[in-house]
Amino acid sequence: MLADIRNSLKYVKDVLSSDVKLPADYRQFSNIVICGMGGSAISGDVIKDSFKDALHVPIEVSRNHKLPGYAGSNTLVIAASYSGNTWETLAQLEQAVKRKCKTVCITSGGKMRELAVKKKLPCVKLNEGLMPRVAFPYLLAASLSVFESLKLVKVPEFRTLSKNMNRIENEAKQLVDKINGTMPIIVSHYPSPALRFKTQLNENSKLLAKDEILPEIHHNDVESWHRLDSNFSVIFLRESHEDRDVKNSFDVDKKLLSKRTGVHEVFGEGETRLERILHMIILGDFVSYYMAEKNSIDPYGTSMIDHIKDYLATH
Repeated sequence: MLADIRNSLKYVKDVLSSDVKLPADYRQFSNIVICGMGGSAISGDVIKDSFKDALHVPIEVSRNHKLPGYAGSNTLVIAASYSGNTWETLAQLEQAVKRKCKTVCITSGGKMRELAVKKKLPCVKLNEGLMPRVAFPYLLAASLSVFESLKLVKVPEFRTLSKNMNRIENEAKQLVDKINGTMPIIVSHYPSPALRFKTQLNENSKLLAKDEILPEIHHNDVESWHRLDSNFSVIFLRESHEDRDVKNSFDVDKKLLSKRTGVHEVFGEGETRLERILHMIILGDFVSYYMAEKNSIDPYGTSMIDHIKDYLATH
């Protein structure tokens, strides 16, 4: 897992270098639905956060077994499942085919690959043999390739991130020492890095954590802060360059929270929003791995998830 995290950027670049061919009529759509669960869905969240100012069509990330009711022949559906056997995503894929949506599959194989071949759907084939959460860079890059093929986005070169990978790993180790033994609360202006950070701590570190988004927390969560103490830690995912409103929000929150619990700041660096968000995500991946190592926890096993999947598959 550690080697995979270190190679995250390489995986992204490898997939981006492949050409994604889509039918000509796929360029005509009125909305986009990205179907997926877990790490597959996070890739859609990252694209929404990174390009929200540039994209001029509605995008929904659907974590469900039912495709949104509005999805139809003018909808671009991107169904992503690393294993190809995620039942919720397969259910949405089947509905997308029935409704004649413009559908693209992203998978390493499984039933999704079989259905894509049978229905002659465009499919981005990923390398096999990874855990879905480790395969996030592949899933993200494949989704970006689809968007780039449709000329919806232009993917950056990640120059700053490439130079800083060793420093990000060292920063993660230091953060682990500071937050170990606490329940982390991850706060960001962007939903995707906060959620990814939280879910990696859940799966890899087997640690309770929660994520919160600015400015929404100022309308609810702040009223619970008087109950925070040294059993909690707060991690701010910030950017090296923030607009005034975001900076002011983080600054006032830091003043309030520092009186009650530990506050730690991470500054995503990069020339583009996508690069800065990936900085935050990769750091969170490193934190989750080293947190598990520090507490002698197996980051690979997911016994609870496996139990629930087995139960649902037989009921």
